[in-house]
Formats: sequence, C-alpha cells, structure tokens
Amino acid sequence: MCLFVQANLNEDHPPASAIQQSHIPVMIGDSTHHYAWFSDHISDQNILWHDGSTFGFSSYLAINKQQGIGVVLLSNYCFGSASIVDEYLDAIFKFITKKDLYLLMPLDPVGNKILEAMMQR
Repeated sequence: MCLFVQANLNEDHPPASAIQQSHIPVMIGDSTHHYAWFSDHISDQNILWHDGSTFGFSSYLAINKQQGIGVVLLSNYCFGSASIVDEYLDAIFKFITKKDLYLLMPLDPVGNKILEAMMQR
C-alpha cells in the first residue's frame, strides 16, 4: 500500500500519467466524479479517497497531494460508518500539522509527555 500511495503522490515515474489521469474530476450531470476516487474537503484540505470492505475486513486510502501525504487505514472489521473514518483522517492531519493536538487526543499526563517528545524530533 505504501508503494501505491507513493505512486499516486509522485509524478516522476513512468506510470504517473495514467495514475494522475484518475485524479482528474469529470462532470457527470450535476456532480463531479473521479475515476475510482472520491473527493472531499476536510480540514480545509482537498482529499482524494477510496474505501472498500469484504468479509469483515475494510480499508481506506486518502491522499492529500498538496501536502504530499497519504494515509492508509486497514481493519479486520468493517467500519460502521464513513464518518468514523473521516474523524480518524481529520485527527491524523491535525496531528501531522500540530494543530489542536491536545483537543483531539485526550491523553493522561504520561501520554502527553511521550507525545510532546515525539513531536520535538
């Protein structure tokens, strides 16, 4: 999955043109669609994403091309709702950008110290 995320983020490899074409929105009726991708605006960022599930397993891939970030969530149970995944994604981007960190992650004092040490690296 890491290689697939890198292939979608980087435009300097041979299959890049085919992959990048799948990111271009297409108007169908009154709505915008992408080939195999969905597009959302989360935390003031444009996010391309796709999810799927089968036999109790689920996956979610989100890409923020502007920041060069890709997030993969894999689970051995089906997510109850896409909104749960959106909350995880929002929390991950806020963690990466160091915005509203403590409001998102209610940790005990020891957890806060560990998190602060990690963020200073």
